[in-house]
Amino acid sequence: MMPNDGSGQKWSDIEDRIAENDLQAPNARRQELLALIKDSDLVPNGGATKYMVGFMFRLQDTVVWELSGQSRNFFIAAKWRATLERTSLTCEPRPYEEGQKDGGRHSALNRSWSFPQEDCLCVKINHDKDFRDLMSVLTSAQSEQAGNLDRKSIEAAMDAMDQGGDEEERLRPFDRLEATVTTWVRSTRDRSGRVYPTVAIVGHVLGSVGLTDGWSEKTHAAARLYDAGFIVVDAKNQPVQPPDGSDHLLPDAERIRLCAYNYFIEPAREKNASEVAIRAGDLAKAMGLKDAFPNVCQVLGGGKFQQLAGVPAPSHTEPNPSSSTIFTFRLKPQEKAVVVTKATSGLEHSATNLILYGPPGTGKTYATAAEAVRLCDGEPTTGDPAAVRLRYDELVRTGQIRFVTFHQSYAYEDFVESLRPTTGETEDGSPSAGFRLVPRPGLFREIATLAEQARKAAAGKRQGPVIDLAGRRFWKMALGAKDTEEHVYQAAVTGHYVALGWGGDVDFSDPRFAEIEAVRQEWRSHYPGDTTPSHISQPWRFRNAMKVGDIVIVPYGNTTFRAVAEITGDYYFELGEDGTYNQRRTVRWLLVLDEPLPLDTIVEGNFTMRTLYELPRHRIRVEALQRLIGGPAPVAGPARPDQFVLIIDEINRANVSKVFGELITMLEPDKRLGQDNALTVTLPYSGDTFGVPDNLHVIGTMNTADRSIALLDTALRRRFAFRELAPQPELLQSDVDGIDLAAVLGVLNARIEYLVDREHRIGHAFFMRCRTRADIDAVMRDRVIPLLAEYFFEDWERIRLVLGEGETGDQGAFLNRTPLKPPRGLEDHGPDRWSYAVRETFADDAYLRLLA
Repeated sequence: MMPNDGSGQKWSDIEDRIAENDLQAPNARRQELLALIKDSDLVPNGGATKYMVGFMFRLQDTVVWELSGQSRNFFIAAKWRATLERTSLTCEPRPYEEGQKDGGRHSALNRSWSFPQEDCLCVKINHDKDFRDLMSVLTSAQSEQAGNLDRKSIEAAMDAMDQGGDEEERLRPFDRLEATVTTWVRSTRDRSGRVYPTVAIVGHVLGSVGLTDGWSEKTHAAARLYDAGFIVVDAKNQPVQPPDGSDHLLPDAERIRLCAYNYFIEPAREKNASEVAIRAGDLAKAMGLKDAFPNVCQVLGGGKFQQLAGVPAPSHTEPNPSSSTIFTFRLKPQEKAVVVTKATSGLEHSATNLILYGPPGTGKTYATAAEAVRLCDGEPTTGDPAAVRLRYDELVRTGQIRFVTFHQSYAYEDFVESLRPTTGETEDGSPSAGFRLVPRPGLFREIATLAEQARKAAAGKRQGPVIDLAGRRFWKMALGAKDTEEHVYQAAVTGHYVALGWGGDVDFSDPRFAEIEAVRQEWRSHYPGDTTPSHISQPWRFRNAMKVGDIVIVPYGNTTFRAVAEITGDYYFELGEDGTYNQRRTVRWLLVLDEPLPLDTIVEGNFTMRTLYELPRHRIRVEALQRLIGGPAPVAGPARPDQFVLIIDEINRANVSKVFGELITMLEPDKRLGQDNALTVTLPYSGDTFGVPDNLHVIGTMNTADRSIALLDTALRRRFAFRELAPQPELLQSDVDGIDLAAVLGVLNARIEYLVDREHRIGHAFFMRCRTRADIDAVMRDRVIPLLAEYFFEDWERIRLVLGEGETGDQGAFLNRTPLKPPRGLEDHGPDRWSYAVRETFADDAYLRLLA
């Protein structure tokens, strides 16, 4: 059944409608039928008038029950007529007649929750058996329509096919089908083998070998998948429409509903997204529908789709209907209890630079993660630490959050940019003689570049065309040796091509070079003495393995990249100016960076030295790459540019003014790129112009109890907002094996504040995981008392005061002291001295005595 948080209320509404009709004309049959309905797979769809109420059957099909009169009329879609005619049930057509008032039938049959502008059938239910027969008809009809081809079973079949390596291996388990593949199906997930043979998929799900690949019958493979709401495509992943006269297939409106559900709603739920946005034009394009956006918009905004997907009414952009209309569906209920501190609320619109400060153990780590997530997502966090951490890790993986710890040796060269020695490299990656100093960006410049790229994308300043990465293959391809052959790269960008140096001046355009043996023989005929394998394997891979539509990532060394392109043409040969880099293919440049970005922004791991090779899809961070180059994404995000956060732990441990250098002024919110008072500077090592984008946030943390470091200087301090995180004893349990933890921490901090200052209090985080007396003792012995020793410079008498042992004599609840006997010859020198030791086992009443 369809999950529905409000189903109880909807059943109550139906019962109220029945009672209303019984007052007008009593009929015990209504209650009998209601009992049958509740025991079936029908659930209320929320639609009701005085005389008719609506249901959904197994998420897919609408059933309307007429309450008036004898209450025996049930209405279903006209598509089931042929199936009904094979039963003993009596049915009558209820067509929608264009131009007639209410379509020439009861007005309730034209509501969004019933059959708006669609034909339907009236089925007479005279006996209980008739109702059970109707349910059987719908059950068998759905099974016949899709052969139980739900999304789970289809994706499981695709998983089975993906277990092999190449296409031949993937098809081997299905060889018994002995079918010529003419139609394929597109996966609803982001997987490398996006296109799958329809006959193989359906055969795997149904365990059948007697299938036909085609459309002409409802039982044929393509027809089954088409009717089940999957997108049938050709071998190049282009949508295929059924031939004319395919009236036995689902009408467009129902197909749109199912495809939107399979390809947008359910994938978003798998990713635990809180909402999903569907652009009408994107859905129509994915399905291969032309000029269909009015129909698409009507379906996406209609009650039937909401019932199918189990979602509330969506919000949408204007104009509507339009191919650009975006419908946003909320997949999770709105959080009712989100606690936002006044400090957080006050920083909502202006705080780009924030420092969280406080004593140790006050939750700065969690607060920093929560604030970073809030800044990236643009909405308050729920307060669930596990959920916050999960989202934080996701944002780290996509490159939107970076983390660094400052220390005394941290410098401008680590943070902004530096000059690093590097050797030149040939195309195969081997170093050439000598070295040179080249600028290398630091952490801050790297994340600022990412943020600026996102800001330009949101402002419509993207260089490349909009493109969807779904189903693409990815390649690493070097364009010239790093640093020493910059002209090769620049010429390729200007000429809209990629070029391969391997293969020399041999033209491999002839069709026979589809075979690698022909490439080998041709090369050896020209250069019999050169047996370098790359002159054979690399041109063959470039000519044959790389396909139109594949994505090329151009490296800059093995750890950064500088451009991304889409292959748009087949192989061709053209002599370069110096007779090298003659093997070529045309491309569209999707992204050309002014400065290289770290490779781990979009690819897991580093590149190897080979010039050209395919990258496994599991290594590609598709979301991050999609964000960089633009284009549709599975789950649409907010309209604002993606936000980026740099977290600087222990920010005052370094010489902050020296680390930030000339960037201090540009940290101010109104001096950011994108603001009216934006500033830029010329960086000293690279000479590049640089500014700080307004979608990059900086969060720092400071431990106020650390005396080994200096506070921030005034110039930097006035550019940050400061938020104190104080100890919160109220978060601790009030009874752990009879110990009031909150009271213990409160008393400790009151004494510390009196004897030292408030900056040296102890945070609640020390005790958050204490569940037993032994846990509390371990924290006191191993963490709190050593910290007090540091605070009081080993002044154990003051430590005894904090622990409540000032008047307890030599044997305390936590500490013992024994008098030190003066060594010989020192008997008359100085006052009495004591030796202090932390007890191995604290006194039974230690915490009561501490609180006394």
